[in-house]
Amino acid sequence: MGTHLRQIAVLLALAVAVRAEIIDRVAVSVGNRVITTSDLDRQLRVAAFQDGVKPDFSPAARSAAAEAAHPGVPVGLDDFRRQIEQTLTGQRADKQMDTWLKEARKRAEIVYHEEVFR
Repeated sequence: MGTHLRQIAVLLALAVAVRAEIIDRVAVSVGNRVITTSDLDRQLRVAAFQDGVKPDFSPAARSAAAEAAHPGVPVGLDDFRRQIEQTLTGQRADKQMDTWLKEARKRAEIVYHEEVFR
């Protein structure tokens, strides 16, 4: 019984002594590619060095650097929100169109003339 308590005490002491440390954070992921905050910082530092100015690490500058790394890919929360809204709107329109076509087919015979589509 005494050895079990000692083992538990040692494990608790080790658990307290071990600290988790964040090495880097994911800033942007595009498909299976990841851009870390240190990648963005490095890009900002290099650009500032080339321009002969002090690096700007503001959220706007980081967002611009991420956009420059992947043009056209949404970076900010508002960009993702807009993309989701557009997708959902398109899905609703597709669903409404499918419903309308099903109702129209019930009311009338629809004939496709293949020669027109060639």
